[in-house]
Amino acid sequence: MRIPASEVIFSNLSFMDVGRVFQWKGKLFRAIRQDRVETVRRLFNSGLIEALVNEDLFVRSNITEHEIDGYGLIVEHELVRVVSYPREWTFSMLKDASLLVLRVNEISNKYGYQITDCHGYNILFSGNYPVYIDLGSFSPFQPSDSSLQFLDEFLRSYYYPIEIWASLGAAWGTRAVPRPASPMDTEDYLRCRWPIFRWPIAQTASKFVSKVQLACSYSDEMFDKQKTVYPSWKIFIAKKCRSIGRSIISIKSLRRCIQRIKQRKDKTQWSNYQDSFKNKNHEITLSPRLQYVVNLLVTLDVQSVLEIAGNQGILARALKKLKPNLLITCTDADESAIDKGFCASKVEDLSINWAVLNPFFTELNSTEDSPVSRFQADAVVVLALSHHLVLTRGLQLDWVLNMLAQYSRKYMLIEFMPLGLYVAGQESPSPPAWYNKDWFQREFEMHFDVIECTPIEENRILFFGCKKQTQYRGDPVFSACEFTRR
Repeated sequence: MRIPASEVIFSNLSFMDVGRVFQWKGKLFRAIRQDRVETVRRLFNSGLIEALVNEDLFVRSNITEHEIDGYGLIVEHELVRVVSYPREWTFSMLKDASLLVLRVNEISNKYGYQITDCHGYNILFSGNYPVYIDLGSFSPFQPSDSSLQFLDEFLRSYYYPIEIWASLGAAWGTRAVPRPASPMDTEDYLRCRWPIFRWPIAQTASKFVSKVQLACSYSDEMFDKQKTVYPSWKIFIAKKCRSIGRSIISIKSLRRCIQRIKQRKDKTQWSNYQDSFKNKNHEITLSPRLQYVVNLLVTLDVQSVLEIAGNQGILARALKKLKPNLLITCTDADESAIDKGFCASKVEDLSINWAVLNPFFTELNSTEDSPVSRFQADAVVVLALSHHLVLTRGLQLDWVLNMLAQYSRKYMLIEFMPLGLYVAGQESPSPPAWYNKDWFQREFEMHFDVIECTPIEENRILFFGCKKQTQYRGDPVFSACEFTRR
């Protein structure tokens, strides 16, 4: 079947590959260039992709009969429904991604291949577990060649950020995670990790370490090509450095190094906020307020839920246990809190998507898709947040609700705190005169049709609404009266 080029949506991040990734009719495909068709067919015939898929290390993929102008082959990939970028991962997620790369490369070697392009944008999290997605990063590998072609990029994409994260904390660690085309090099890592390398004499040492790492990735064939550029004595020294480096660096040694790195226990303002919802056996015990929200969400006829400012995801995890087939994403700007939730959901075997996200102030470049397009859900839940944004940060409620509405396809559940920043047992400032329920409802009704307005605690009123003038999954424009429950 020929696919009309006018109907496809090409990925902005797919421009240096064996082809182009695109979506068509809700499915994900990769259009393979004419000159790489046989390479891709050999890869599939080798059995490697099947082996990786069987271990849940690679997205399910198959060669199709589809055609598209300008390309020689179309491969279909399983669609990972929620996409998070490396800078939106937690410490534990980054570690899991690095171990995935090593395992994929280990299996690839057995089939005569090696990864050459292992950066974080070639990995997606399907629930709690990472999967490799880049078909074009596998290159033929001779068993007699012990070079680690992925070494330099692995160090810059994973090892350096993880080490910095563990030693200096999340603030530095998240900054060290590579963005597109901006991985941390060896010299920057050494200067950041050990101040001694900031001295002039140490800069020479850091350059030497960087060159040794590069030499470790070279094969004999690559060195032969350098003979016309560099004198023989330099090639000889480089080979000796490679021999020494390879005796120290291997997939197994890299795995041991990564596994030994422990996360620095940073206590943030909100990292322990939801600890009180767990008993001594670490089982979730919901408060009546959270139980009310969960019960409401269970009755909704929706396929996906996004929790914003979800902290450790207590609500998301409780909801997932009741509705296992529901696509749930939990986000928060606090990395430490999200990491706790991510680790807990793995133990509980709950497939929840996690991301470190501030939906109001996001980082974005021209090659990436917006957070709205990646995290948008049928129902959005925002608890215990609006009063901080308005009274502490000074943000306009209309602007806040407008930003939140973009993440919702249909429903919004948001709390209003009539007592403002009140905390039981503490002296708290009184809210301004304009800050009241009527004011909040007027602002809310500019974006949503109110379905329910329910006090669920002394300082919490739940506003439940249906998004105004929005088409939902191709259906006609609906209103609040079309609200349905199961």
